[in-house]
Amino acid sequence: NNGPLIDVQLYIFDENKRFICRTEKNSGKAMWEWEGQLDAGRYTVIPFTSGTRFKKRQETQNHEETTLLERFPKIKLTREFQQLLSDVYGKVDLDSNGTLSRKEFNLFNWRTSGEEVADEEWNVVEENFPLKNGELTLDGFLTLHQMEAEDNDGDPSELKVTVQAMGYSKYLVQDESAGFMISLASQDPDTSLTVCGLKCGGLLLEKTVTRN
Repeated sequence: NNGPLIDVQLYIFDENKRFICRTEKNSGKAMWEWEGQLDAGRYTVIPFTSGTRFKKRQETQNHEETTLLERFPKIKLTREFQQLLSDVYGKVDLDSNGTLSRKEFNLFNWRTSGEEVADEEWNVVEENFPLKNGELTLDGFLTLHQMEAEDNDGDPSELKVTVQAMGYSKYLVQDESAGFMISLASQDPDTSLTVCGLKCGGLLLEKTVTRN
C-alpha cells in the first residue's frame, strides 16, 4: 500500500477457479498477509480494494489544469507530465528490473485503452523505441508518448485519457488509484514463481467478494 488507509487485499484461486484464501491478516504498517501451503501449480492472484477509503475528488476553482504539452517552439511533453509518466512506468514495471516486458506494457495498454497489444503493435515498439534486453526502457516509454503527441499535432486529448485511466486528476495528482506491492516468500529454497499472464479479475472476483 502507498498509505495506511487503503484497504488492498489479495484473493487467491487455484487453476480450477476455486477460491483458496485471501490476505486477511492485518500485520500493521499498511500490510495484509496470508501464510499457508500452496502446492505446485497455476494460481490466479487478484488484488482488490473496496475503495471505501478514497475521498471524493475535489475540484479546485482557483487552480488551472496542469498542462501536458508545450507547443512552442515545438511540441514537447512538459516536465510535470514526464514525471507522471515516469511514475506510471515504475508502477507497471512489476518485476522492478527497470524495463517493461511485453506483458507489463500490455498491462499499461489494457489499463489505458482497454485493448491488448497485438503482435504488429509490439513489433512497432521493438523497431522504433529504445529497448534493453528486448524490453522497453523509460526513455523509450517517454519517446512513445512524445511521438503520440506529435502525431496528434499537439492535441492532448488522448494523453488525458492516459492520465485519467491511471487514476490521476487533471492537476496530475494520483487521487483515484492506489499502488501496492506483492511479496512472496517460501521455506523451500527451490521454489520458483513465473508470471503467466495479466488480466482483469472480472466476475471471478466479483462473485467471491459478494459471497464472502
